[in-house]
Amino acid sequence: IAQATTKAALATGIVPIQIRTPGAMAMGFLTLHELSGGRAIAGLGVSSPVIVERWHGAAYQRPVTAMRECVTIMRQLFTEGRGKFEGKVYRSDFRLGFQSKYPPPRIYLAALNPPMLRLAGEIADGVLLNYSPPEAIPPMIAEIRAGAEKAGRKLTDIDISIYLRMCITEDEHAAIASFKRELATYAFVDQYNAMFERYGLQHEFAEVRRLSREGKRDDAP
Repeated sequence: IAQATTKAALATGIVPIQIRTPGAMAMGFLTLHELSGGRAIAGLGVSSPVIVERWHGAAYQRPVTAMRECVTIMRQLFTEGRGKFEGKVYRSDFRLGFQSKYPPPRIYLAALNPPMLRLAGEIADGVLLNYSPPEAIPPMIAEIRAGAEKAGRKLTDIDISIYLRMCITEDEHAAIASFKRELATYAFVDQYNAMFERYGLQHEFAEVRRLSREGKRDDAP
């Protein structure tokens, strides 16, 4: 995509931070940044224990702290070509020996719940929301603003974005069925369940989990 376009911003949505080191991610994004003429956006998230621990065998710990430290190291590498850091989750003593001619890649954080929303307001260039109905957005923006003000920033410093799901088909029923299947998979992610509970959907998602546990996976969506 970087080679076939000239204007589109190129963002990941979302790379789990635990399955690559901050240094490896920084090098990957800097490479994409060079190839695209400075259009890369590092979309980062903390994912879930299922993906991080079961799928990848990596450690899922202190997600908000881990994100803060990961972003700190990546920004050092983006801006100085050197990551020197000692934290509670990550440590780094890493020199790239490379300096980009472009402004550093922007960093967006995937955020669902107040702690990560506030962190995004505090340290990120942008935040990516997901599965949030319109009435849920103002309280989320308030959390982002609180984080921004804590860091002496303004809300306008942060790009607030959200996934829009689309299905290219003339068959409305097929599109809705596809959407329901995808949404049902999030019933097994704690962070999403906390968010859905705020929306008053805890009973629906408990029913999805019950049907799945009973082997009725076709009925769960």
